[in-house]
Amino acid sequence: MNKGKEYIAHSENLNGIKQTVKEHSSNVGSIMREFAISESFVDLYEFCGLIHDIGKYSNGFQKHVSGENNKVRHSIYGALFAINQSMLDVTMPVYGHHSGLPNRPDMLLDIKAELITPKSNYDEIINRWMEDTDNQVKIPSDESFRAIPDILQQELFVRLLFSSLVDADSLDTEKHFCEDRYKARANVSLDSDYLLKQLQQKRFIPFVNSNLPINTLRNSVREYAESKANLPLGFYSLTLPTGMGKTLCSINWALRHARCHKNIKRIIIVLPFISIIDQTAEELKTIFNEDGKNFVLEHHSNIINVDENNSDEWTPKQLATDNWDYPIIITTAVQFFESLFSNQRSACRKLHNIQDSIIIFDEIQTLPLNVTEPTLVMLDNLQQLCNCSILLCTATQPDFKTRKGFSGLSHIESLVEDPQYVFEATRRVKYQPLNAYNPMTISELADNVIKKGKSVLI
Repeated sequence: MNKGKEYIAHSENLNGIKQTVKEHSSNVGSIMREFAISESFVDLYEFCGLIHDIGKYSNGFQKHVSGENNKVRHSIYGALFAINQSMLDVTMPVYGHHSGLPNRPDMLLDIKAELITPKSNYDEIINRWMEDTDNQVKIPSDESFRAIPDILQQELFVRLLFSSLVDADSLDTEKHFCEDRYKARANVSLDSDYLLKQLQQKRFIPFVNSNLPINTLRNSVREYAESKANLPLGFYSLTLPTGMGKTLCSINWALRHARCHKNIKRIIIVLPFISIIDQTAEELKTIFNEDGKNFVLEHHSNIINVDENNSDEWTPKQLATDNWDYPIIITTAVQFFESLFSNQRSACRKLHNIQDSIIIFDEIQTLPLNVTEPTLVMLDNLQQLCNCSILLCTATQPDFKTRKGFSGLSHIESLVEDPQYVFEATRRVKYQPLNAYNPMTISELADNVIKKGKSVLI
């Protein structure tokens, strides 16, 4: 045997230090414990991290890390070890932690084909791993996974485990090779009390004593939404006409909801189009980013988070786009749903940080009809499995409730007491057909407009 031999996971960094497989795997396992969706899954998460690089104990990989041009698929060995423990939920993330989350049948065929070749030395690799770790790695029960009641929730769990492994692996590798980059990452928590104070002082207090009817109505709507902040995590709706301040009302409720639910770590605001993100982002940054504090991250294709004084330096915001480890995130529906449905390493890395969040969907009616049902099913599973609340905002609320022939949402709690009254009270336009919708010339149209003697929209 090779007692005392060091097996290397990563080559020398700038300080001339190598990282052993044992050290790297232990670090990844520890990080993954922190990422677990609940206490009952902690050991399973850690186990996934501990076995993900078993294949690096192979002679082939050790030659590769020493500089030889030798391609080695190290992830396949940890995947087989998990299969041998009847833990398919761990197998898939380990197998795909570099190449992407696989289809199960393809993965199983690939593992079988790879490991029946003459070059396979699976038993020797496992023995090296056990010897190097002094047989201290305990194989946990995956009863918690099997107890997840819905097969689609189980699939989501596998995605979360994959996301956690990818992020933990990336973070520890980054710390080894580029500690300055690792240290540049933001360490900002969701300070609900501070953010609510900023919101009150800058936006709400000036309108509290206003005599304008519209401001009185806004205050009333906001206060009713506030009264529901202490309700359980779940699905909520905010149906308000344009001009009633949906953005501020929703973020105010979200911060109060987060204060009532201590597990909440971030607020994610999802908008359908880049064209409407700028206004929301600018408003929230004006309110919350003060005294050197920075709480708002924009993540979409129009934003490049660089240090204007030194473009070679990493900014906390730039690094946070990797994994969404930030208190308030403003992003597009494309970015958000790619995290939920993609199988690619980079897109899924931030998925585990969607758990323990309040997710605000603005203009939710823009969700494409052809993907509405599977999207709602995924959001429902996300809410139940990942301790989230989801707020659906729009002036034209779709009917997303479950009914015959449609798998939607079982319950949506409204944050507006009487939406119809609010819409009637803020009605600013009267619609009138011209000429009973019959054809008319441009001259006739112009005459009709002039006769009105007031502002019209045609």
